[in-house]
Amino acid sequence: ALKKGYHGTHFGGASVNGNANFRRNYEPLLPGAFHTPAPITYSNPFDETDPAKLAKLCARAIEEEIAFQGADTIAAFIMEPVLGPGGFIAPHARFLPLVRAICHRHDILL
Repeated sequence: ALKKGYHGTHFGGASVNGNANFRRNYEPLLPGAFHTPAPITYSNPFDETDPAKLAKLCARAIEEEIAFQGADTIAAFIMEPVLGPGGFIAPHARFLPLVRAICHRHDILL
């Protein structure tokens, strides 16, 4: 899932929320949820403000997390197409096709 993503406050959704403020009150939650940087130009660990470059960097971070965890341990990549509580941010047009290709290549549901 993406950092700063929101997926509800029910048990499953809270487990994959990308913001600790939405998880903290419900812990312990389901284990095994990992978070990668969201393509937010004004707030990302790469200090990248170009949306196209940031899309590639965030996609690479997803690839690296999959390699680290092992694709066979990942059932799905969960994300909002537009980050709502993250600031109503639509990623660059290249981001979702990159994520789709990564998930397809590793047989991970999107």
